Amino acid sequence: MIRIANLEKDKDGKMLVNVVDKHLDEKDLDKLYDSLEIVSEYNGIKNIYTMTIENGQQLHKCLKRVKQDRNIKLDENKNKKEVMEANRTIFNYCSSIGY
Repeated sequence: MIRIANLEKDKDGKMLVNVVDKHLDEKDLDKLYDSLEIVSEYNGIKNIYTMTIENGQQLHKCLKRVKQDRNIKLDENKNKKEVMEANRTIFNYCSSIGY
């Protein structure tokens, strides 16, 4: 048996669980699963948004560092780590906004 519960806060802020005895039929379960699919889709979109923001912040930080030290020559042999970091942040940001 599947039970449905309702969560509420009382006047003191304590959580109360009100259990409703109701059997869910197949139609009710289908509606429930459809609702969960939408929530899952929303969470995926929210994660993509968060990654895009973080990638943009990393790119901004990297570009700011390059701007502050204009003497950095992008010579791959001498500054391989900086070149790789710049390429990584640009790639991450571009791939996240292109989705």
